[in-house]
Amino acid sequence: KLKWISLGETAVLSLGGSYRFQTEGFINQEFDKQADQDDLWVLNRLMLHANLRWGNGLQLYAELSSSTIIGKDPLSPVDRDDLAFNQLFLKYRFSKNWEGLLGRQNMRLGSGRLVDIREGPNVRLSFDMAQASFRNSKTALLGFFGVPVQKLPGVFDNDFLNFSEYITGIYGTRNWSAATNLDAYVLYKREEAKTWAAGTADDRRVSLGLRHFGSWRKMVFDNEFVYQTGDFGGQRIQAWTLSFNLSRPIRVWGGLGNLGVKTEAISGDRNPEDNRLNTFDALYPRGAYFGRVARFGPSNLFDLHPYVNWSKNGFFLEIDY
Repeated sequence: KLKWISLGETAVLSLGGSYRFQTEGFINQEFDKQADQDDLWVLNRLMLHANLRWGNGLQLYAELSSSTIIGKDPLSPVDRDDLAFNQLFLKYRFSKNWEGLLGRQNMRLGSGRLVDIREGPNVRLSFDMAQASFRNSKTALLGFFGVPVQKLPGVFDNDFLNFSEYITGIYGTRNWSAATNLDAYVLYKREEAKTWAAGTADDRRVSLGLRHFGSWRKMVFDNEFVYQTGDFGGQRIQAWTLSFNLSRPIRVWGGLGNLGVKTEAISGDRNPEDNRLNTFDALYPRGAYFGRVARFGPSNLFDLHPYVNWSKNGFFLEIDY
């Protein structure tokens, strides 16, 4: 009954929510031989939402979130936010293919390599944004302008509509067949007083990307290339990343799983004196980019990442290296 509350002939209200409890333990998390870095903490996240639909085109969505943590010090901005609006937006469907949105929303683009809702950490990422989208049976296009919400740990104290940092772009997806898909996108991010090893300056960066994903015979693939250009202070930005993700479904001991390998090359700055910045900026990626142990971010590295996962009767096991 909570999922379908009739409000007259043309309006429907839906209520819902979720609760997530996590414990995390790390051994020597700062790689410091001289200090005791073993730690264990507890995370809680409660989310409650109301979704109002009016007629065939209007939607009003509101979602409150409370994210708390016990036993960790110091905290990062993704660990704690006592109470805030995680989402609050108005969406309108103009026609069968066109929609518009205005307000606060979580957003994932494609694989989430550059923009993700940040589900792994305790606090999700929100944008105050305006967007327009088009969709038919083969093609999806999204144009948007968004300002990230700066998370603070208290009650309704987040900093919003701070235009010193924003992202805008166009993201398109084309379904060529049942097994082959292509994403193409251009994103522009501006961030004032950005700090890299080369110093602190305004970072104005354009990301041009292609993503090819789908399946071939029994293999599942998700490959992506991104090139970045722009300027950082007086330095020219020339950065890139190339990622391959291949996996194969397996059936072992009566359960289902995947055996796969991910490999990535992500540029870093070669010479701080050459007036070029080669460090790749992953923009707003998922918090645990390379798995649960989120000690490294996606810049200045090459990696080879084999993995296997397996599930049976509600039990899920994943092993990464």
